[in-house]
Amino acid sequence: MPPFGLLLLLAWRLLRPDLWRAWIALPLGLFDDMMSGQPVGSAMFLWTVALMGIDAVEHRMVWRGYRQDWLIATLAIIVCISGGLFFARITGGGNVTLFLVAPQMVWTILLFPFVVRQCARIDRWRVMA
Repeated sequence: MPPFGLLLLLAWRLLRPDLWRAWIALPLGLFDDMMSGQPVGSAMFLWTVALMGIDAVEHRMVWRGYRQDWLIATLAIIVCISGGLFFARITGGGNVTLFLVAPQMVWTILLFPFVVRQCARIDRWRVMA
């Protein structure tokens, strides 16, 4: 299953940068850690690093298009899923390899445009109301 919480966070952050700040990854990551069974603090750390990386890229780029957003989200997804795998392995989570997690990364990356489109639809409804 793709990490839908991460997808929604990245989609909203890239779609509306003024809406979410980097600190929001801490409570949302804690909720994800509690619900997914990952070691507590892993998603908090990884999601915060991803949002801080997005902030750093955002300050350097003047114009950003759809493909750049997808590339930024792809890098954040790969870092977060690989980091989650790393934290699970060092805390005794079994012998899951990157080969087994690679389909989840691919599906998550391919699902990102759909999630962004749904977030944009919700945002358009909010703006029109």
